[in-house]
Amino acid sequence: MIAFCPTCGNMLLVELEGTTSGLRYFCQTCPYVFDIQHTIRRRSKLTPKKVEDLFDETKMWANAQKTTSTVCPACRNNEAYFYEMQTRSADEPATVFLRCCNNNCKKVWSEN
Repeated sequence: MIAFCPTCGNMLLVELEGTTSGLRYFCQTCPYVFDIQHTIRRRSKLTPKKVEDLFDETKMWANAQKTTSTVCPACRNNEAYFYEMQTRSADEPATVFLRCCNNNCKKVWSEN
């Protein structure tokens, strides 16, 4: 739980009180101090953030270009869809991802 100073509005910090084992809130900018006399607990249910898939397979291959300069390693077909993506640092060449045009195969592979 975040607590704020009632005099100046800054966030209060927690410190161990002198020689006793108690805790207290204190303000870094003004002399406000408040002794903590009970355990502070707060439960909150965490809900995972909904994340959209960046690499949706159907969208990636929908507008891909075709090439006949490669051979599928699975079915030996000479037509494949391809797209390029920068997967490493900028001074390295882009990676080419390919998918076989044969509807029975649809093998996906990459070339550097």
